[in-house]
Amino acid sequence: MIRYECRTLEICLKLLRNLDLRFITKFVGEQYFDNTMSPERTIDPYFVSNLSSAYVIELKKAGELTFRFMVNNLFNTRYENNAYGGMWTEDGSEKTWAYYFPQAGINYTAGISLSF
Repeated sequence: MIRYECRTLEICLKLLRNLDLRFITKFVGEQYFDNTMSPERTIDPYFVSNLSSAYVIELKKAGELTFRFMVNNLFNTRYENNAYGGMWTEDGSEKTWAYYFPQAGINYTAGISLSF
């Protein structure tokens, strides 16, 4: 039994002839991070949204100049998307450990590209 579900929704708006705006959401359901299928060894479900924009300038003889800006984790969601761990037996009882990888809060990226 696999308890993993991922759904993505993307909405794209063309605000101007050369300006695109995208709203991207992703839901990932509860998932195991190892093969034990133990409820203690799962990553909680999370929902994260990003917003991006691209403005393209067409150059006469050189192709296109594109400006991009993206806001990641738009709503500053606290979540982990990966983990690892282990277990052992000591004095007849099972011991376990796990490390989770928290993801960045709201963050921004920008870029410029030239294609020809």
